[in-house]
Amino acid sequence: PTFMSWPQQWWPTQILGTDLTYGANRRTTSFQSEVQRLIERTLGAYTEGKNAFIAALRIGRAQNVALWLSKALWLDQKGGNRIPIWLDGRIPHFYEILRKNRWSERDTELPPLGEESGLFPIQGREHRDQLLSESKPHVILATGGMMDNGPIRRYMRNRLADKNSCFFATSWLSPSSDGYVLSQLNQERRAYPEKEYFLEMDFEDGARERIPFLADFDQFNVGSHDSPDESFHYILDLAYLRASRGLPLLHRICLTHGTERSMKAIAERLRPLVGEVLYGERNTVIYLDE
Repeated sequence: PTFMSWPQQWWPTQILGTDLTYGANRRTTSFQSEVQRLIERTLGAYTEGKNAFIAALRIGRAQNVALWLSKALWLDQKGGNRIPIWLDGRIPHFYEILRKNRWSERDTELPPLGEESGLFPIQGREHRDQLLSESKPHVILATGGMMDNGPIRRYMRNRLADKNSCFFATSWLSPSSDGYVLSQLNQERRAYPEKEYFLEMDFEDGARERIPFLADFDQFNVGSHDSPDESFHYILDLAYLRASRGLPLLHRICLTHGTERSMKAIAERLRPLVGEVLYGERNTVIYLDE
């Protein structure tokens, strides 16, 4: 948020939650540019004859990614250039719920699944296997978003060792997730391409496999989370406004939604701007005394 256009009576005296999700390593790119980059990378992969497997969170993210791809790869294309987008996991189910139950008239209308949108549900395991057996490339949007659950793992099991496949993450990746491990391996692979890289994966059938990591990989910051820098700057805006009106420092800020390292780092930056800095750890109780 920005406080610059808010009436003074709306300025908070306490901030009881922050978003430090991305940590200090977030790329400073705009949301719009990341969406466009995702579209270009997906279209580029398909044009080169590569499968594009896109991981998305089924609630709050997948319908947005589906809509962007639908517009760019299907609605804006002509005739035989149209590229279908296959939806796997629970994405079609939640897409339909959100399409039929808009929160308000300001919400974007989602086009129906099928020929009108170019978004087609995958009908179970046999259908998934059939798509993978075809020689032509596909664009497949699947859960889970962090690549540690859902059908995206079946594609990883079958195609992570395939140089003609691409895996794209569209959400923040928890340090405990396989998606995060892949992002770290990919950074190392860029620096040392001559080495061999593997991902250790556990599967629902009890198997543990060491899969060669040969496929392309990329992560896109198209979520709604912030980094410490972003959080710091909007708090700095508020502190500046209060000081310009002769008001006292912010009374309190409670740091949440970030690693211990992220919270400690931003706490040092915020102490001159805030009377009290707290850590929003589990079972923390805050009494509002003003």
